[in-house]
Amino acid sequence: SANIANARFEVMDIESLELPVSSFDAAICGHGFQFASDLPLAMREARRVLRPDGRLAASVPLSALKDAVWALLDAVIDRRLPPAPVAVDQPPTRAAVQDAAVFRQTALDAGFTTARVELIDEAVHWESAEHLVSMFMGWWDCASRLEGIDPAARQAFMDDAIATLRRKHPGAIETKGRNHVLFAQA
Repeated sequence: SANIANARFEVMDIESLELPVSSFDAAICGHGFQFASDLPLAMREARRVLRPDGRLAASVPLSALKDAVWALLDAVIDRRLPPAPVAVDQPPTRAAVQDAAVFRQTALDAGFTTARVELIDEAVHWESAEHLVSMFMGWWDCASRLEGIDPAARQAFMDDAIATLRRKHPGAIETKGRNHVLFAQA
């Protein structure tokens, strides 16, 4: 755990937070709500743990923006890994967070008094192909496909991904991302 004064880190279900009502002045959810099986319930839980006038900031990545770097990586994924699993409850949540109006309305329906969603473009800087691939392998979209793959196949994927990216990007790499960021007040 990080060495941060007056902080503790816990793992819990986003739809059933083991926290008292009105515990926090603010809450942040970075790239998490898109994984909630029941987005309205997860939003109600976020609202429940906030004090009156508490604030929530939550980002979700949008799937529409794919740059050339990710296209290179996708080609390696398609060549080396099985298809990603799709949870039956995933499509409604993913659709909701992709639509700014629906994402905002979900927060309002959960009891937030105000909510707005901003579209934020970002540039992400990676030190090298190794840096990008090592981080990406831990992200759900890749990690779920690596699950059950034997160590040799996992290493082959990693080597292929790094080599493929290095051919076009021998040094530092910049990728583009696009996110919806929800700002809501209790």
